Amino acid sequence: MIKLNGIAASYSDEILLIGLEIAPFPTRRSLETSIPLRAGAIYIGYSYEPRPIKATFALHGKSAERNAELAHALAVWASGDKAQQLIVDETPDRYYLAETESIDEIDYAEQFPELRIQFKCMNPFAYSLESREALPGDTFYYHGDVETEPVIQYIPAADVQGATWRLNDRQMEITEQQTIPSGHTILVDCANKIVTDNGDSTIMKHLSLYSDWLRIRPGANTFQGAEGSKLQYRECYL
Repeated sequence: MIKLNGIAASYSDEILLIGLEIAPFPTRRSLETSIPLRAGAIYIGYSYEPRPIKATFALHGKSAERNAELAHALAVWASGDKAQQLIVDETPDRYYLAETESIDEIDYAEQFPELRIQFKCMNPFAYSLESREALPGDTFYYHGDVETEPVIQYIPAADVQGATWRLNDRQMEITEQQTIPSGHTILVDCANKIVTDNGDSTIMKHLSLYSDWLRIRPGANTFQGAEGSKLQYRECYL
């Protein structure tokens, strides 16, 4: 069975998943450049075609009327106004961000009519359900297939002048000209290329021009940084 937001479809005893097609990782489509809110760097990113997942269900309603009810329940379950977490039993430790793209028309009078739903993944990667953490000084093993970009949460216990974090060969630094007050929450969101101080992004003007947004790579990774920091990430899979 597949689940949407972790909840199986209603009438699952009469709805049988008989086929599942997850398209291979799509080819990189185009090159995009963006300039962040601080000077001195240009970031290069790539865009991808959506990744389809096709699920085929056999309806066991034993009558045209009942099969129509089952198909309607399945369509309601699958549809939504925004991308949802699509969880597949074959890989219950991960999810896809997906939305319904199409639902086939079927003949409800057939003995076991087959209904196919195609989901469109907004992101070509699957993500681990469990969020993972690392503390300064930790060397941790990343099991994902592709690099991912973490979030750093930093809450200093006393007023400090600047802060530095290192992950493998990359470093992020808030210069010593910026005082970070005790108890403030600094979030370094490497995926979205933004740093906030209690939700305020003006701290970005105090990033060192030599900073690189951190990336976690497959295999062993070593995290270093100011005491009171925590690295948060999800593993990503092709």
